[in-house]
Parts: sequence; structure tokens; C-alpha cells
Amino acid sequence: MIKKTVVLASLLLSLKALATKDMEGNKNPVLLKADQFRHEEDLGLVIAEGHVLASDGNQIVEADRLVYNKTLNMVTATGNVYVYDKDGSVAKAHYADLSSDFREVFLQKASLLTPDSTRVSADLVQKDGGKTVYKHAIYSPCNVCQEKDPLWQIKADTVTYDTAVEDVIYTDAFLEMRGIPFFYTPYFSHPGPKVKRRSGFLSPILGNETKLGSIVGAPYYFNLAPDHDMTLTPVMTTNSGPLLGGEYRQQFSKGTFFFRGSITKTDTLQTPSSKKRSERTHGHFLTEGKADISEQWRFDGRVMHASNPDYLKRYGFLEGYHYRRLNYLESNAHTEGFYGRNYAGFHGYYFQNLRDSVDSKTVPTAVPVSSFSYFSPALDHGSYFHVTGDTLSIQRNRGNKMNRASTTTEWILPYTASHGSVYELKSFVRGDFYDISQYNPSGPYSQVNGDRGRAIPGAALSWRLPFMTELKNSTWVIEPIIKGIAKPNGENSFKIPNEDSQDFEFDARNLFSENRFIGQDVVDDGQHISYGANVNAYQLYGVNMRAFLGQSYDFSKAHQFPASSGVRQGASDYLGRFKIIPSEWGHIDWRFRADNRSGKFRRNVITVTAGPDQFRGQADYVYYDNVYFGQTLGKREQVALKVTSLVTKDWSVFVGARREFKNNPGPLEESLGALYQDECFKFIIEGLRTHYTQASMAPATTIMFTFGFKNLGDLSTGRMGSDNLLL
Repeated sequence: MIKKTVVLASLLLSLKALATKDMEGNKNPVLLKADQFRHEEDLGLVIAEGHVLASDGNQIVEADRLVYNKTLNMVTATGNVYVYDKDGSVAKAHYADLSSDFREVFLQKASLLTPDSTRVSADLVQKDGGKTVYKHAIYSPCNVCQEKDPLWQIKADTVTYDTAVEDVIYTDAFLEMRGIPFFYTPYFSHPGPKVKRRSGFLSPILGNETKLGSIVGAPYYFNLAPDHDMTLTPVMTTNSGPLLGGEYRQQFSKGTFFFRGSITKTDTLQTPSSKKRSERTHGHFLTEGKADISEQWRFDGRVMHASNPDYLKRYGFLEGYHYRRLNYLESNAHTEGFYGRNYAGFHGYYFQNLRDSVDSKTVPTAVPVSSFSYFSPALDHGSYFHVTGDTLSIQRNRGNKMNRASTTTEWILPYTASHGSVYELKSFVRGDFYDISQYNPSGPYSQVNGDRGRAIPGAALSWRLPFMTELKNSTWVIEPIIKGIAKPNGENSFKIPNEDSQDFEFDARNLFSENRFIGQDVVDDGQHISYGANVNAYQLYGVNMRAFLGQSYDFSKAHQFPASSGVRQGASDYLGRFKIIPSEWGHIDWRFRADNRSGKFRRNVITVTAGPDQFRGQADYVYYDNVYFGQTLGKREQVALKVTSLVTKDWSVFVGARREFKNNPGPLEESLGALYQDECFKFIIEGLRTHYTQASMAPATTIMFTFGFKNLGDLSTGRMGSDNLLL
């Protein structure tokens, strides 16, 4: 025992040179553990054998045998050598030479496993401080199966990893797929695993579109500073020439700024002022900003514009293919203040028309728009005042112009009875003032100019009684609701233009509103009662459900509702909604309006999603007996289907279609795609066929794909993905 202690003490003394310096320059001894120790002073060797562990605090070396040569100041490890780094990496080798401070490492027949399961093997590995060189190396982040090559790997003559600049550099490199050479490059580099972002080329854009032809793009990313960056994307199309896209992002201490745009010169688009096509410069831009002005006030806004109504529909891969369905581009600005329950806002709206059937000169600009809401402190018996108001200015190049100011003062008295009934009594008065010019309500010779005003008093009383019951191991919450509203008749005048109440849809969302019209220009005058019931069921056979059924009864003969709206003197159409809250197997959302006399559906909107991951489908059905938007339009009936299937653990396919059955019956879109994704590789191929015929928008087929190699980056084909490709 005494002899063993003397040997160990001698060993520790001889290891004083085996020390490293920490960040403050203090020496930290190498800790050593082994089954047996031997000190051969004549040769200047310290030998440790059997389950040897050596650590300098940053790295741990494990081996069957470790020899420290005091003369050369080197450590040699043999037999089942493992080197554990503090970042979690593990290297295995047959043989290793290390300097006494562990900064220099030499390995033979080595393999490396990183914390993210990336594997590197090499004949020789030489580490000198922050630079590691791998000779005859193989790199792959894929799982390796026995007797099988990984899905992909890079074989290179030399791989250099420089931690000082976080660069990984390959020379004479082959990319192999399942052991088959796929791509060769004499030189290739990418940022190291610790780099979050760096300037350089991103993965290219690849695809094909009927009008554009083949699409190839090479995005370049500029890491300008920690708080802002930029990407420029030159794109070449075989049929329409080059295009340049770009993005700029900036983060401020109290806000953000974003810009995206593109520019090209092409003759494939019809100019807005001429039916003859000519080569012109076209483009688009989108800019968004948000800022906290103070603790109470904030600002946000966006400006979007395209040089041609069909530009984004033609170059949709830049922004997302949902632009094929837009009727306009909206630019807006909002400044809002919040003071407890009180609110004030100032807004502005500008619209760029994208429809052939609409004269762009008649499209309005709404600037300025303002609104406010004020709640008074509680008064006697819990009552309070609520004051709201808004202003609106509508300007257009052709057609009527209008300035409006409106305010409403409400006195509200809520009351809850001891048995649970909830009552609310409300009295209100609303005042509107209009400044109108160039308004022609009955034709070109009936122009109205000047000021108009009106005062609209009214009262409302509502009652509801929510109650809960247990039934068949489920919980039911049932809430009947009744609300009566009274206003004078004849509050609407044909001399007041209808700017913000043109779109009317009678449904459960506005059934209990004092004004069932949106906006302020058309008044829901007269007297009516609305009634209905909410029914919620929880854990009914393992699912949660919500349902609503309601109706209104109007006492006035004269009203402003269109004949096809479902509102008339007497009982209105039935309104309903049924919803199964999303569960593991899917969800159902059904909204309808049914004629109260014939029971025929006048509006039917159904969304159903069901099935496991192996076969999951979604169906959207929309039926409108008549659509009212300023005028009564014809029937609409449309179906959209989407099916996704997880065929195997790694492969899934998706297919979708959209079709119109009533208004210009025929197909609208079809799409098809496949996705492969495993631990190291992703591949998506997507095809989209459209049947839109608007100006220069003829039916077109687009094929795009995305594939990505883990740690090397993704190849992206713009903003189209499997989520927004369908429906």
C-alpha cells in the first residue's frame, strides 16, 4: 500500500508539465485515472494501463494504454481510443498522439460523432488549436445501417474545419447518393455548425411554368449586421428573360421593417393602358413596418404595389400562389392607442385593383379613417356609458366622394338574477354627418352634393340563461338567448351613398347586433327580435362539440335588406353552425342558412378534415343561393379537396383539386406532389395546374421542387410549399 502511494505521488509530480491554462492564465493539472501506473524515470515515461481516463477540463481521453513522454512533452494513447470534447463530440481512433496541453491532436483511422448525429470518418485527423484537418474523409449526417451506404455522403480528399472563422472547406469532393457519385466539385465550403447566419450563396431556385418556361435562380444572402440583412435573387426564365428579386429585413429596439420586391423586363404581360403587348419594365414591392411609439401607442402598416394586375399571378413563385385568387392589393397604415378599456385609432387604406371587370378609377381610397371607444366608470346599479365614434373620407378618380363623421352614445345596464338569468338593457343615440359630392343615386342627372345629417335613437333588451348538465358521462352547457331591438322606421335616405355597407351576409355573427349591416351607411332600422341557443357538449364520446341555431323576427314592412338575404318581414331564415373542435382524427365546421318555409339551404359552408396520418383528407364545400355585394349575383357552388397520405415513415404524397359548379362551371385548380423527409434529407416535388382566364392569365402548369441536405442548406423554390399549394 505504501509502495503504491509513493508511485502515485511520483506520477502526479511528473505530470506537472501536463497542464493547461484557463482563461485567467492559471494552470489546471491533467487528471488521470487508470488500473495500473508505471514510472520509467530512465526513459522519461509515465505509463498508465487499463481503463485509462485523462482530462484537462475541456477534453477527456479514454484508452487501454496511455504513455506520457516527458522529453517530447507528448501523450500517446493506444487501444480503443476515445476523445470526448466539451461540445459533446466523440472521436474514436486506433491510435492518438496529443500534446501535453491537448491543443494538438493526431488520430489514425478515426471516426467522429457530433451531438446532432453527424458522422465523419478519416484515415488521418490532425488538430492544431482551433483548426482540424481530415484526410481521406467521409462526411454524412444520415443514419448508417449495417451493410448499407447512407442516403447521402460527401467523400473528400481533405476536409478542414477552422473554428476561428467557423469554416468547413472541402477539396476534391464527391457527393454520393446511396454510394453512387452524384456530383463533383474541386472546392466547396459552408459555414460551421456554430454559425447562425453568414453572407453567401443560398440554395438555388428551380422550376418550370407554362408561360415562363424553365426557372433558375441563385439567391445571395448579405449578413449586413446583427440587426439587419438582405437577400438578392437573380432569376432567369427561358421564355421571359431575367428577373431580380430581393428582401431586406431590419430589427429596431422598438420595431421591425421588412421589404420585398422584384423587377423584370418582359412582353408577356398586357399593359394596363393598352391591349397591345410590348416589352416593358414590370415589378412589385411589399414593405411592412411595426413600431411601439410609446407604452400606449403603436404603429403598423404595409404598402404593396404591382406594375401590372397580372404580374404576381404570372410570377407567383416569388410571393406565393394565393395571389392568383386576389381581387386587389391592399396598402394600409394604422396608429392605435390603448388606455385601459379605451381606444383610439387612425387608419388609411389604398387598394390596387386586380380585376378586369372593375374600372380602377372607381376604386376608392380611404384616407383618413379614425375611430375611438370610451367606457365611463361604473355608475348607479352597475350601469355605464359607452361612447364610440369614427370618421371616414372616401376619394376616387371617378365617382362619388364622401366625408363622414359618426358617433354613438350608449347607456348600458347589466343585471344578473339570483337564478342565473343575465339581462342587459341598452339605450342609445347615434348621429351621422355627411359631406357628399358627385353622387348620382338615380343616374347621371340626379347628382347630389352638399351636407346631410341624421340622428338615430334606439333601445335594446337582451336575456340569456346559461346552464350546465351532465348527460352520459359528458358535460352540456346550454344557453338560450333573446334580444329585442327597436329603432324608428325610415332612417335610410337614397341621398346618402352606401360606401361601407354593400356586402351583407346574414349569419350567426351579426344576428344579435344592433345593426346587422356592416359599416355605418345603411341603418338596420325598425323593430325586430333575435333568438337562438348555444349548445356545447364536452367529452361526448371523446369529442367536444359546439352548435348554434337561431332566427330573427322583423316587425317592419320596409327595410334595406336585399330580397335574397334571408331577412324579411316576419320570421327570417334559420341560421346555424355546428362544429366539432379539432381532435386527433379531424374536425367538422358547418355553417348554413336555410329557408324558414321550404327548408332549402340558401347558404351551405362545410369544412371536414378526417383520417389518420396514413390517409388524411380535407373537403371544403361552399354553396350560396345568391351572393350580395352591392348587387345580387348568381349562384356559387365550389368544392375543394385535399388528400395527404403518409405512405411510409419517410414518404408522403398529396393531391388536391378545386372546382366551380354554378358560375362558369369547370375546374379551377389541380395539384399533386410528393414529399420525402428523413433525418438528413428532404425532397418535395409539386405540380400546380390552373384554369384561370383573365387578361394575360391563360391556363398554366407549374412544377417546382425543394430538396435539402442537412447541415448544407435547403434548395427552395420560392414561397410555395405543401401547406399553401392546395386549397
